[in-house]
Amino acid sequence: MAHRAYLPASESELIVFLSHLAARLSAHAEALGITSDELIATLLDIAYCQWILQTWYPTIQQSAMEATVYKNLVASGSDQALHPRPGPVIFENAPEARPNGVLIRLANLIQRIKLSKGYSDAVGQDLGIINSNISVVHAMPEFSVAYDHSSGKKRVKLLFTKYEHEGVSIESRRNGGEWESMGIATTKPWHDDRPLLTVGLPEVREYRLCWWDKNHANGNFSPVQTITVGP
Repeated sequence: MAHRAYLPASESELIVFLSHLAARLSAHAEALGITSDELIATLLDIAYCQWILQTWYPTIQQSAMEATVYKNLVASGSDQALHPRPGPVIFENAPEARPNGVLIRLANLIQRIKLSKGYSDAVGQDLGIINSNISVVHAMPEFSVAYDHSSGKKRVKLLFTKYEHEGVSIESRRNGGEWESMGIATTKPWHDDRPLLTVGLPEVREYRLCWWDKNHANGNFSPVQTITVGP
């Protein structure tokens, strides 16, 4: 994708980057030769992309997981109970959809900004576009979730990158329940060996991480990662 080097590579860093750019772009737009129409269109692009990343996609993923759990309960549930069927996903106050290619347009705009007569290192620093692909502050951990059969039993494996931090604080919830602390991890991989809530029935497990330094959790929670765990 052309000029994507101006943008952070990971979704978690991209969310932070977009929020910062949206907050600061208006202050520099005129000096950088960005018209009012271009500014409005760019801010709408950013807002829609943020909504997709932070709201729409995680919600649709969660809905799909809940549908899978319900399907399995109906087919194989042993308690003979009548469980409520998950309802359709409804998004209130959803932003108006934008044309495809939001990040392409944004990367091209950033390239144009850097070539503008009104651009300086101070402006680039304020906008967060100086080497944004390698110099982004890691406001939250990045991690992956997968099955691990190496021990001879099914368990969930988390892999994460600590960057400059001491470790990560891990939280999890099952089947849409309450979030609970799973402890601190300073080395990878970290394994979730918990048994199923109901023997024989699959369950949806969600995980989120934040940084752990000097005996305290800090930074933002990561985007939620989801996996369905079966018998």
